[in-house]
Amino acid sequence: MLTQFFGNYLLQKNIINSGQLMKALEHKKNSSNKLGSLAVNAGYMTETEIEDVHSMQTRLDKRFAELAIQLGYLTSQQAEELLKMQKFGYVMLGNSVITLGFADEATVNDAISSYEKDFNLDPTNILSAGQEIIEQMVSKFYGLGDTTKETYIRDYATLLIKNIIRFIGSDCSLLSSTNILPDIVNPTTSYQKITGAFASATCVCADADTFAEFAARYAGQEFENDKDFINASVSDFLNLHNGLFTVNTSNAYNVDLELKPPYEEDELPETTDKSYIIPIQFTFGVVYFIFTV
Repeated sequence: MLTQFFGNYLLQKNIINSGQLMKALEHKKNSSNKLGSLAVNAGYMTETEIEDVHSMQTRLDKRFAELAIQLGYLTSQQAEELLKMQKFGYVMLGNSVITLGFADEATVNDAISSYEKDFNLDPTNILSAGQEIIEQMVSKFYGLGDTTKETYIRDYATLLIKNIIRFIGSDCSLLSSTNILPDIVNPTTSYQKITGAFASATCVCADADTFAEFAARYAGQEFENDKDFINASVSDFLNLHNGLFTVNTSNAYNVDLELKPPYEEDELPETTDKSYIIPIQFTFGVVYFIFTV
């Protein structure tokens, strides 16, 4: 998540443009190693153990290393070693910007230093950046205050970004929130309602091609224009995310929440002044996540 905020930081400082950012994110994605792959290569974990951790991440909002230690697959020392090997994601993004010739090394290094200072990031423990730091960054980026509704939206957005990085990929950029959904050509939308103390309506919307690529990323396979599988895949992601969100919220606020079954429509969703639209720019298009309280 720190990588995505650093990407936006580079945009705000006019060091790179949005097109260059997406190319740099793609370059980083193709050149970086995931923690699971590093663990297998080091002989610390098996592929089956990697799958066990990934499966647990669909039910628990925890980092890979934390769950691997909890399951007894890694020691704390092994996890620390792997995290150091993986390096900081935002530093790797900076390296991609330099490698692709979008900015010189001095400019990028200055930007990294300023980014760490502006967001009070300590390079000595950034790999275990606490939830409080992440929430502050989300609130600052989306301009959220500390009202009950805004805290609810912050929690939803924070978990959403985490789950996108975990299950879709890190080659994405955060766009500013909006209250107006643009006119999307050939849209597809997956819907799901949350009922209970914090009742809300959620949905994922994109043009058909972007929707299909999002589905393929999540499922780890291409669907060859099989609309039923595409819809089911995106709805499964929405249900997974909302499931983790309801568990987190129920535990944090001692409230009861329930999910209704997701469904899909080939239409633009209706929005109101209570809708909060979170656009995410991927290398394959923009996906809109809409949260209406």
